[in-house]
Amino acid sequence: MSSFQREERYIVIKLSDLTDEEYEDIEGYLERNIIEQRECVVVEAHWPIYEEVWNMIEGLSNEKVK
Repeated sequence: MSSFQREERYIVIKLSDLTDEEYEDIEGYLERNIIEQRECVVVEAHWPIYEEVWNMIEGLSNEKVK
């Protein structure tokens, strides 16, 4: 039985959804609060491979548990 649980761990903001001012505000907030930015791959829920990617992540998670 898998113990893998999907959980909310990140906030993802599509940069093209922001105005220049909003982007600058967010960048400033991250810098002031020394919040590390991470390099990630994002697969949006409406993409046809979304569930396949979740299954791949679950498989990797289960391998780490072994």
